[in-house]
Amino acid sequence: MTPEQREKARHALGLPNERKRSYRNRYCASADNALWSGMLKAGLAKIECVGGAHHDSLCIFTLTKAAAEQALEPGE
Repeated sequence: MTPEQREKARHALGLPNERKRSYRNRYCASADNALWSGMLKAGLAKIECVGGAHHDSLCIFTLTKAAAEQALEPGE
């Protein structure tokens, strides 16, 4: 996971926050989002699109458990 992917993964998990706990696992983007497409290819994320997998579709990316754990800071 690249530093940029880790930053987006943390955002998808709702981190950082005062409680130091993840409260979600989702990121909305277009299907052709290069960063999330790379995470899909690396097996770090899954995708579900509304309206099909077209470049202008609304897609929800979720992290795999391994990717989510990789994005955590100590104590989270």
